[in-house]
Amino acid sequence: MEQQPEEEIFDNSSEPETSIEPTQASENMEVHHHAHHDHGTKTWKSYFWEFFMLFLAVFCGFLAELQLEHYIEHQREKKYVFRIYNDLKKDTAFYKKHASYQMGIYRLLDSAVTFLDNGSYKKSPDLAYDLLLRARSTRYLEYYSTAFDQMKTSGNLRLIRKENILDSLLDYYYGIEKRALVADNRYLETVTETNKALNRFWDAGEFHQTDSDIKFKSPLFLYKTDKAIFPEVPSIYVLELKNILFQRKLQLVSLRNFTLRLDMEATSLLQLIEKEYHLK
Repeated sequence: MEQQPEEEIFDNSSEPETSIEPTQASENMEVHHHAHHDHGTKTWKSYFWEFFMLFLAVFCGFLAELQLEHYIEHQREKKYVFRIYNDLKKDTAFYKKHASYQMGIYRLLDSAVTFLDNGSYKKSPDLAYDLLLRARSTRYLEYYSTAFDQMKTSGNLRLIRKENILDSLLDYYYGIEKRALVADNRYLETVTETNKALNRFWDAGEFHQTDSDIKFKSPLFLYKTDKAIFPEVPSIYVLELKNILFQRKLQLVSLRNFTLRLDMEATSLLQLIEKEYHLK
């Protein structure tokens, strides 16, 4: 006998009541919110404090930016001053060597004038030729102004806040620019006159080359004479050369004094910068 499938019978009467009244559902689904509380109208004190706090924040930001800019410029000042300080140290080193060189040339010219004056050049021609060859030598004044010139052209001299140092630097470099070029040009004219006078006085054929490799060789050591003789020249040319060499002696006295003064000024500036910026 074929078994019939059991029918599932739902007894609705046993289920709880699920229907909800519309009013009750609305109340349960209602989103609760807080009521707005009226704080009242703001007073002038409230507006004042808000403005004051805003102003204080902006002002503090401005002060911080100003302080940062001041710090950056102070660091740039120290950097530039340190470079100028190093340039001045190079200057003093050169001035001392240059003053010594100038004194050596002065003594050499003095000996050459004496040789020409008493006629000894004819008795010791090789020595005289060597003296006159050395008398052609010249060296110009050198100074280092890279850092100062860079500050000047870029408008950064304002970074140097210490007026005593700035004034001293301006005086120092102004004096060099105005005097050094003029002095060197005058001295160059006399050196040129010396060479012209020597062309009338000595015979270049008396020199012989001591080394076939002339690279980086000084003419003072590369060319020598051996049992040289002087050509017969009128006494007027001897007098001319002697007077020109004497004129160079006078110029060297002035140039050496100028070099020594520059050395004193540069040394004084170094000491001042060391004191003001605590350098050593």
